Amino acid sequence: MTNSRHRKPFVSAHHAKRDRYVAVLKQHTESHSKVTTVVLATPDGFEVAAVHYQGEPRSAQFAAMAGSLIAVARAASREVGHEGCDGLIVESPNGKLLIRPVGKGDGLLLCMVLAPGMLLGAALWAADEIGKAISLI
Repeated sequence: MTNSRHRKPFVSAHHAKRDRYVAVLKQHTESHSKVTTVVLATPDGFEVAAVHYQGEPRSAQFAAMAGSLIAVARAASREVGHEGCDGLIVESPNGKLLIRPVGKGDGLLLCMVLAPGMLLGAALWAADEIGKAISLI
């Protein structure tokens, strides 16, 4: 668990970059009409930046769940002998949820809410582009 004294500069550093993060999220998702929400979160579940295109903005709740979901996915990967976890995709009749680590160091989690009909390949490509851009900030 992260000591709160060390956590504050980490979160503050990301919040200082919020506008740049939002610009990257928009640049790589606004042309996709089926992307409803995009969130960057800390691994321990705090929202750093978010863009909402459709639906009720629930990015704080999404950010809070993302770290736990990735942790479960990593545990499942280890259980079957796979190393690491590059991301998690949750599919439902109402769309898809994509979560993947991005950035450097402690990194961030990219969380995308996708409406039905969004091509998974296009979402993964956008996520890769966002990851590359976030790593440069």
